[in-house]
Amino acid sequence: MIALTRGGEALRFGGINDAVNCGDDISLTTRPQITLELWVRSESLQGVGAGVSTTGRNTYLLALVLQGHVLWNIWNGANEVFPFWSGQKLIFNEWHHLVGTYDGEEARIYIDGQLDSAKPFVGDLAPNGQEFWIGMRNTNKPIPATGIIDEVRVYDRALSAAEIAQNLASDGLAVESGGKLGLVWGRVKAGR
Repeated sequence: MIALTRGGEALRFGGINDAVNCGDDISLTTRPQITLELWVRSESLQGVGAGVSTTGRNTYLLALVLQGHVLWNIWNGANEVFPFWSGQKLIFNEWHHLVGTYDGEEARIYIDGQLDSAKPFVGDLAPNGQEFWIGMRNTNKPIPATGIIDEVRVYDRALSAAEIAQNLASDGLAVESGGKLGLVWGRVKAGR
């Protein structure tokens, strides 16, 4: 598990060019299976939470689309699990715990600890040559977020429903620095 935090503070995004580029380390961009977990408080109808994304080849991407539905998009090098979004819409200006999982056979979206949607999909995730971004897709088609994103976690396996419920119930998903893989933030864009 890689925890991406910023000194315990949530990341606030203004929706213009605000984003965090976490780089292209293989631990973030190349995974056969995955869980992407984050907390979000959205102020807009669409925007990217986090992922390794480029148009038509999203290695993995968790975003808001279609008036507040959660999109979980993954790519195996030949096909994307698209369209795949939640049945439930998020309530804006409220905190939500979002999780996308992929175990090599099925993609799943969890909202606030509950399984919302599942879709069959087969094959290992394929790297697309892009970097891991928080708050924006990438520079070729930004789709920036407006709101707050906190406690982003990337796992190299699909978490179970019980593990997701446990993380949701934990005290704020606090991340202790001891014993964790250190990650240096690429750069923070704060263009206004």
